[in-house]
Amino acid sequence: MDEIKEAPEKQTFVIDDDNKANWAFRKLAEVKQELDIKAQQKAGFDEQTKEWYESETKPLKESQDYFEQLIEQYRQTQPDGKVKVPAGYTSLRHAKQYQREPSKLLPFVEKNYPDLLKKDIKWADFKKQLTDYDGVAIDQNGEKVPGITVIEKESVSYHPNKLESGLYEEK
Repeated sequence: MDEIKEAPEKQTFVIDDDNKANWAFRKLAEVKQELDIKAQQKAGFDEQTKEWYESETKPLKESQDYFEQLIEQYRQTQPDGKVKVPAGYTSLRHAKQYQREPSKLLPFVEKNYPDLLKKDIKWADFKKQLTDYDGVAIDQNGEKVPGITVIEKESVSYHPNKLESGLYEEK
């Protein structure tokens, strides 16, 4: 049977006098200096990358804004306010925004919905208790909720389809 050769154990450096401690501090200073240099180089590279990215994407973002503006103008001319074509579609979302006046709202919630309170109103849970009636928030009991004004907010999203290879290429 062949003997298995064991690798000799690597001896670790031991500081056992002031000269070795001094040498270790000098090495530590060199390492820290190298780390500082690398950090400065990284900062320079990061800035260059940021500048490159901004210069490369600025015209693309301008084109995106331009085409979204054109599609938006066309969307507004459509009777249903939507555009749906083979290359993409628009979607319209109506989100309700609630303006809250905590000084009026907090006493109401303390009285009618104490389980929804922490030190602040559990807004996500409380909002589920509300319905909108012409900009007025009404709770499940039919009471007008003081301190809330409902504002309907509209947002448009643009969803282009992914291009397939060779599709839409100019010839």
